[in-house]
Parts: sequence; C-alpha cells; structure tokens
Amino acid sequence: MIRRQTVAGALGILLALLAGQGLAQWDMGVGVIARDPVQKGADDDPLVVPLIQYSGERIYLRGIEAGLRFQGDESAHTSVFVRPRLDGFKGSDDPFLEGMATRRNSLDLGLRHTRTLDRWQLNATITTDALGRSSGQTVTGTVGHAFGSPRRLLFVPYAGLEWMSSDLVAYYYGVAAAEAGPDRPAYRGVDGVNLVYGARVLAPLTARWSFQGVVAGTHYGDAVADSPLTEDRNRLISILGLSYRF
Repeated sequence: MIRRQTVAGALGILLALLAGQGLAQWDMGVGVIARDPVQKGADDDPLVVPLIQYSGERIYLRGIEAGLRFQGDESAHTSVFVRPRLDGFKGSDDPFLEGMATRRNSLDLGLRHTRTLDRWQLNATITTDALGRSSGQTVTGTVGHAFGSPRRLLFVPYAGLEWMSSDLVAYYYGVAAAEAGPDRPAYRGVDGVNLVYGARVLAPLTARWSFQGVVAGTHYGDAVADSPLTEDRNRLISILGLSYRF
C-alpha cells in the first residue's frame, strides 16, 4: 500500500539520522495511526507502525517525525525535520472516487522555530513536499501550553493557523476536468487558511513503560471545504502507542 511505503521510507530516513549517535537512552514500542480522512470515501484503515522516541543534544525522533536541531537551546531553537503526509487516496477506495487518479502520500521537509516561555510554547513552521508529488507548501503558527510533568502525566494542548498553497490543495482536493462527473464537478482549488489544534500526552505506567498519544485536528477553510471531494470541514489524526525505555 502507498501509505505503508511512505511511512516505511520516512522511518528509514529517521533511523539513518541516528547512525553513529551512540544513544544513551531511547524508547521503542508500537503505535497505531488512525485518521478521519476529509475526502469522501478515502481509505481510513488504521496503520500499525514502530514507535521510536529519542531526544538527544541535536537529533530527535517523535512519533513519525524526525528532526535535527541546528541552532539554539531548549528555550529557543530552530530545527529541520521530515514527516509523512498521509493525505493520499486511490480511486478504488470507494465508488464515489472511481475515475479519480491516485493521489499519493508524500514526505514533508520542514523548518521549525520553537520558543519556550515558562510553560508556553510558540512554534512557526514551514514545510514543502520533498518528493514533488503535490509540489505544495504549508506555513503554520501554533501556541501550546504544558500541564503536568513527564514524570507523572504531561498534557500539552495547542492551537494555531495553517496556510496551504494552491498546489497542495489542487493535488489532494482538486478534481481535474478528465475526472469530473455529474456528482463531482471540476475543481482547481486555491490557497487557503485552516484552524489547527490538538494535544500531546505522555503518561508513565511503570519505571520503563509509558503511554504516548498525539491527536491533531484541522478545521479546514473554504479552499478545502468547497471541494466536491470533501464531506465536511473537520479532520482528526491520532497516533497512540506504548513504549519501553531501555
């Protein structure tokens, strides 16, 4: 499946970043990715993936994202990262999508600046399609607040705004003239702004076992909501898993 290939490729890149780092402490387990696709009839089967967590002096692994911090410290730093984009679908996923060309999952390459003020966390992020499938970009700004601590229970909700380029909207939510039909008019799509929100949870269960979860939601603007492929404006993606600290 395209989605499995995308995630496997991303994990390969993440692990390659760790080569020769001499990890002193790391977590490994299994996680489940569940998504509520915004496109009508798109495949929503959950995906089981290895869960590898690591936070070093420069390199981190977090869920399905890996990054390299190249400037700053814990209070303010800039990182480059990679993560899968799981917005793809196939025409065979549902009768409504029959006649649509496959939209492939991809890999985003991003740049993020993070600033921490006491328990507040401010993030500014830019991404681009590293595999050239949509050739699209996003620009996102979020504000989060940490409650609790990693030793007992850490809960970090966040909210912000995301801009999506017209190329990204056209690839995943557009309908070409050759794909149009009576119930699926042609739609080119334009750039748009969405509301993004979510939370991260870390709950130690024993000295070595812990539960980790990330829920990311999007409330889409008109650029996506006006597409004949979408059912509503809201989408959720969650990554839940158990990990063991070595």
